[in-house]
Amino acid sequence: MSDTENRPDHVVAKEYWDGFLARNASIIVDLMYGQLKSTVTCLTCGRVANAFDPYLSVCLPIIKEEKMTFNYAPFRSHSKIEDDGEVSYDLNPVVVLDLTVGKNIKLSDIKAATISEMGLQNVRREDLVVVSQKSGRINEIYDDATKCDDVVEGHGYTMIYHVPGKTAETQLVEFNWFKYQKRTKKSFTVDRIEKSVPRLF
Repeated sequence: MSDTENRPDHVVAKEYWDGFLARNASIIVDLMYGQLKSTVTCLTCGRVANAFDPYLSVCLPIIKEEKMTFNYAPFRSHSKIEDDGEVSYDLNPVVVLDLTVGKNIKLSDIKAATISEMGLQNVRREDLVVVSQKSGRINEIYDDATKCDDVVEGHGYTMIYHVPGKTAETQLVEFNWFKYQKRTKKSFTVDRIEKSVPRLF
């Protein structure tokens, strides 16, 4: 093809297309082919080269939706219930959430999704603490800027604790864990997690 500098794209594209048709004229080309423009810039001299190539199909990536499991623990482990003068307490269970994550999704987005998914009122993102926990022990406390890709799964649970009113001095959270003598591979289930009660100190 002749030099493409200072010539409109549609003129150069027609030259490429006419050259292709001269060798490949058919009803298939008329119905199913297209033309794709590609641009290459030299990193040394800065020269820009354009090419117009025919195509029959274009490969596009299929975005696979990935989900990540989080366990939300409310601030109060039990709710007080009064009935005919008698007081009892019902367990507020841990809620398992399967949230959609992506390459650039941060834990601040996960906190917002948790509040929205559960319809939590008067709960701020700052009041949620995301931690990696195994056997009732916190391995790591994540900040809001952490990406989901950097959260380690498979070695315990990723917990989201509601800790209202926390300050820089009360970032540390203690967890009481009911210990069981019987230990099996499936010992640490959600039922076990529900017995983990957070409190500030």
